[in-house]
Amino acid sequence: MQSARQINPSPGFKTNPGHAITIEPFRGIVSVHAGGSLIAESTNAVLVREAGHAPVYYLPIDDIDGDKLVRSAH
Repeated sequence: MQSARQINPSPGFKTNPGHAITIEPFRGIVSVHAGGSLIAESTNAVLVREAGHAPVYYLPIDDIDGDKLVRSAH
């Protein structure tokens, strides 16, 4: 049987093999509101969990109402 290091040869994994990141489809609806407006809503969100960090939802760009966003300097 292969070790985890043999399966994932990336340098970051080799130096910190206990740092887990999981990516899974989110089963439900994710809604994003700002200033009283619905900015995004998705049934196709992905939930990313990374050791030491809060979970993060990623939504497909097509589920975001770009007309309600304002370009920033960032």
